[in-house]
Amino acid sequence: MTPTEKEYQIHLAKRNQQSQNAKSRNAEIINNKVMRNGTTTDNRIPNMRNAYSSVRNNDHQPTPEEIDFLRFTSGSFVDCK
Repeated sequence: MTPTEKEYQIHLAKRNQQSQNAKSRNAEIINNKVMRNGTTTDNRIPNMRNAYSSVRNNDHQPTPEEIDFLRFTSGSFVDCK
């Protein structure tokens, strides 16, 4: 390999590296923008005590389909109060 061929190979490698660096910087900028715009600012936990107590005081009797669905989705025993 002559010195000019070697220099050309070095030039190509540097150009490829710069291109890859630019692509990764652009991807990082886009990802940061998505993360910044995709988060919500309202992190409060709603107070569900009144809703829960009204459900518990309603004496709702689940249908067999509801019981089967709860067993399927939770994997726990759901027949008790």
